[in-house]
Amino acid sequence: MYPENWLSDPSFEKCLVARLHYYDTAERTLYLSSHKYQGIIDGIERACIPRLAGSPNFQINVTTSEKDLSTSVNYGSLSILNADGLFDEWMDFAFDGRDITIFIGPPDGDVDTDFITIFDGLIDKLTIDNSNSLSITFRDYSKKLDKPIQAVNFADPESITFTTDTTKTVTISSSLKDTPKPLVFGQVYNIEPVLINAASLVYMVSNEKIQAIDAVYDKGIILTPVTGYRVDLDKG
Repeated sequence: MYPENWLSDPSFEKCLVARLHYYDTAERTLYLSSHKYQGIIDGIERACIPRLAGSPNFQINVTTSEKDLSTSVNYGSLSILNADGLFDEWMDFAFDGRDITIFIGPPDGDVDTDFITIFDGLIDKLTIDNSNSLSITFRDYSKKLDKPIQAVNFADPESITFTTDTTKTVTISSSLKDTPKPLVFGQVYNIEPVLINAASLVYMVSNEKIQAIDAVYDKGIILTPVTGYRVDLDKG
């Protein structure tokens, strides 16, 4: 049994345990600790590698304004002792974007029952701090949202074939290379389509099939369907 205030009591010895996932030829798991530690982790008795140094730091800032409330996430880090070069091979492993969980608890307790989870998130990267240590940089799961909604870009050369009154193939402008193709979700208003071929005045509203185009304006003047514009809904 441990005293109820063991976490807040500075005189009570505490052990850090970190569970890290990485990939070499398959996904694997590392267990690191700040003390020599053996206990029940994930349902199995395991011995950790006692190479964690110092304390992990992590901070989330909340800011507010008249318009909204927002958060900004700072990166946290763990230092791993490596003066003997034992873990140099880790630099060849893929840690980026994989799960990390950090626990704290009594050195003679079990992680599964006696420890507290103090962080659960994703590894950002593994770096070499100096000749004595490695560093694991991590942040919370908001990192998973840090990616483009649209991952399909225009290529060069690229052409598109579409059908209105006739079937036609045009070359997409090379100036659009590596820029994301447009997407629409639901009903949208007052959008400016992407001009993909200036010579034929071909515009793209969406890279996916659309249901309808309700109206088209040119400098505020509404155009008449068929005589003013034609649409291939399947090609957007």
